[in-house]
Amino acid sequence: MNVKEEVKKARKGDHDAFIRLVLAIKVKMYGLASSILRSDEDCADAIQETILKAYKSLHMLKKTEFFHTWISRILINECRQVLRNKKRLIPIDDMESMDKLKPVPDYDSLDIRDAVEQLDEPLQTVIQLYMVLSFPTMYSGCATAG
Repeated sequence: MNVKEEVKKARKGDHDAFIRLVLAIKVKMYGLASSILRSDEDCADAIQETILKAYKSLHMLKKTEFFHTWISRILINECRQVLRNKKRLIPIDDMESMDKLKPVPDYDSLDIRDAVEQLDEPLQTVIQLYMVLSFPTMYSGCATAG
């Protein structure tokens, strides 16, 4: 299969050409995803998103001969996104202990909320965890870690 020709066909609207491109590298894509992610479900999610994004943005690929490198980069970014999303999840077991936490009463003040919304996202998260969920101050180190 000539990758350059298949990419050109896919750019012109040949859906089958795009499918052939993806099928030719599906094993490599899974290998790359599984080297970053732990579960098959996460790999499948990342690969699915990658294929969708690649299909939608195929016109942005500057050099057709770099299709494999380009789609691999998209896949790596999607795997990282899956990892970031997983860090934000709280296990069900931890949710029970969070029920005991009570928000700091002043946080509902519009002035405080407006001020918090002006901060960068990591700082917003730290303050929201502290103010709304009364998390201990040990979480305040998270803002400077990233």
